Amino acid sequence: MRWFSCVLSVLFFSPLVSANDLETDPQVLYGGTYKIALLSSENAVIVQGEIMLDVHDPKNITGTWDFTLVSPEAPPKGLYPLGRGDLVGDLDDFTIRFELNPDMADRWVVFLGLAVSMLHPIGSPIMTIRGHWVSRSAGRDANGTFQARRVREPDEDGREESGAGE
Repeated sequence: MRWFSCVLSVLFFSPLVSANDLETDPQVLYGGTYKIALLSSENAVIVQGEIMLDVHDPKNITGTWDFTLVSPEAPPKGLYPLGRGDLVGDLDDFTIRFELNPDMADRWVVFLGLAVSMLHPIGSPIMTIRGHWVSRSAGRDANGTFQARRVREPDEDGREESGAGE
């Protein structure tokens, strides 16, 4: 699966942003709650929700997700993530990879995105993640893009508080 991540990052993320244009640390991903939208391969928003990320270190990201359907033109049911569950992932330079329902072998959803942290003159850094998602269930595939933006950050006790840009 690691080769799949490398191919996607080269094909899809190189033209999205120039690292020279941003003040960012390639090994920093901020935990907290992110609002996320999943788009179909035709660029229609089909699913919206939240992901809650707990970044232990760049190679150990855990969290939860909660998604709802927003489009009647979505791919066949079962080919996109709905409901809620756990996620695991890692960060390698600017590329974040996370997987929903890591304990399910027969139905998987993988996200590969570009994590960008921009310094905010007042308050917390602005954290966005953009990339591609791929789902496979019962031998059928679906894919598209996603966009996520951090809306809350954890406080010192791990509870979430409002962040910049909310």
